[in-house]
Amino acid sequence: MFCFLDNHDTATDDWEKRFDRALPVEAGNAAFVLTFLRRGLPLVFNGNEIADNSLNSFFGPVEHPARAAKTVDWARAQQPAGRERLALVRKLADLRHHDRIFSEGTMAFVPDGEGTNVLAFVRRLGDREVLVAANLSGLDVSFELKSCRVPTGRTILGRLARFEGATCRMGPWGYLVKEVSAEGFTVDDEIPAGNVVVDGIEGDTVRVRPDLRDSPDWIYWAFRVKGAAGRTLTFRSTDPYGGGPVGLR
Repeated sequence: MFCFLDNHDTATDDWEKRFDRALPVEAGNAAFVLTFLRRGLPLVFNGNEIADNSLNSFFGPVEHPARAAKTVDWARAQQPAGRERLALVRKLADLRHHDRIFSEGTMAFVPDGEGTNVLAFVRRLGDREVLVAANLSGLDVSFELKSCRVPTGRTILGRLARFEGATCRMGPWGYLVKEVSAEGFTVDDEIPAGNVVVDGIEGDTVRVRPDLRDSPDWIYWAFRVKGAAGRTLTFRSTDPYGGGPVGLR
């Protein structure tokens, strides 16, 4: 099943009301989090990856002269909104590529936030769960999570969203992708000079790779593990360049 926000028909028909033209870029970003991380195959229409908000038409000069030659405004890629969207789309594509829960896991909708315009679902693979939620409004909202366990693990992605106990609070167009942490331990880079990307935790096996940021094909490891006392964990590198040994201290 294809999942998309825009295509050649909607872009042409919506015209002045295209979502990136009528709404702030943050609205499309929140929707893309849902589109990429739900079950299905995400489709990005030409220009959506840079928040293109130009008038777009597939009509040729003969069919509709007034609307011909309306194409993507690629200059948008160098503007703040376009850069923000492209960085997010790259992160989401990377998540789907490296984290099997988003490409192979099951999905169950969480209805608790529907009354506040929050769309949420849980992805599950084995004994692992991840909550995905997005506020599809320009308002501050909150809701009580009752249909699934409250996520207490690492935050994979997030903007203007947090949990206070079982209450989820989200700012305008906020979103949250958070581990439920069924494994009882967490892995993160919240230490001085921390560096790691956690691609997944399955049982006692953790798949990690370095966060290259603006580096080429090398970087150091630095991350912490919390709540794993007395357990034996296996760390596997998913670094496409082969990675290196993980040292301990």
